[in-house]
Amino acid sequence: MLLAKKIAKLCPSAATASDAFFHKFADSGFLARRGGISLFHCRPIMSALIRWFVAKTKPGQSAVAVVNLQRQSFDAYAPQCVIERASKGRITRTREPLFPNYVLVQFALSLTAWRSINSTRGVNRLVSFSEDGTPSALPDGEVEKLKQREKSGDLFISEVIRLRRGDRVRVAVGNATDALGDVVRTRGERVELLLNLLGARVRCIAPQHTLHLVERATPARSAVAIGPKPYSNTAAL
Repeated sequence: MLLAKKIAKLCPSAATASDAFFHKFADSGFLARRGGISLFHCRPIMSALIRWFVAKTKPGQSAVAVVNLQRQSFDAYAPQCVIERASKGRITRTREPLFPNYVLVQFALSLTAWRSINSTRGVNRLVSFSEDGTPSALPDGEVEKLKQREKSGDLFISEVIRLRRGDRVRVAVGNATDALGDVVRTRGERVELLLNLLGARVRCIAPQHTLHLVERATPARSAVAIGPKPYSNTAAL
């Protein structure tokens, strides 16, 4: 705290200026000294004090909050993930907020007028777990890891159940609706299965999203599923 006060005294605009100002100022190499401390050292000091915090947004206004925080020169980040769903007979992938109604914002707590964030359009309040309302910082390095995962495509959530050989399934659409069968093999979204129809075992092919999982594979059922073909022809559902 004493160090922060001393910096604020040497750099009067520190309470309101953006972090980008300090980085640009330090990069200029200006070595004027006041009180024995070089202003060139503002950059490493700021880097040590800058942390990531969480801001709760108003419902559905995460994007609005990010834009308005950035207009105030705050570094704001709303991580997104890709969600895979089965909808209306097909599989879709959409980008959605990883943390709905929350955004991450970076600043130096001791040197920033952070209370202005609570009145930013789209923002409800900064998240705090302290009695005095001081924002709670996230662990160092976690947000950087999150950004890297998003960049590399690792933030992927699938709500589609992937079938495998020997799974017991029920047909959800078509003429064979509610018929039970066992998965023989899968090829992407195409599933080959042995279907129980009119007392016979019929080999069929169906899109994966038209089948509902009833029971995961057991060793006995897997052996049946990979047995000899009961018919030479394969029907498409």
